Amino acid sequence: MVVLKRLFVFIWGDDVDRAIRPVLATGFSGTLAFSAGWSFMGIWAIKELGAGSGQLGFAYLVGAFLAGLWATPAATSPTTSAAAR
Repeated sequence: MVVLKRLFVFIWGDDVDRAIRPVLATGFSGTLAFSAGWSFMGIWAIKELGAGSGQLGFAYLVGAFLAGLWATPAATSPTTSAAAR
């Protein structure tokens, strides 16, 4: 238990409100599970689909790029901000 508390303090610091700790723990565990899922998908693609490591890396790169485009809000665009004035 002491190890988990030290890890928590290392990641989020000492000044986290006690009421928000379960939310942070849930978010962290979800992120950890999601990253493990992508690792599993990579191993599955190599073993079952016969993908090479270069192909897998390229697929991850394209996926990350597209996710970045999709997650960027249009409101932060300089042209949108200038038109709104």
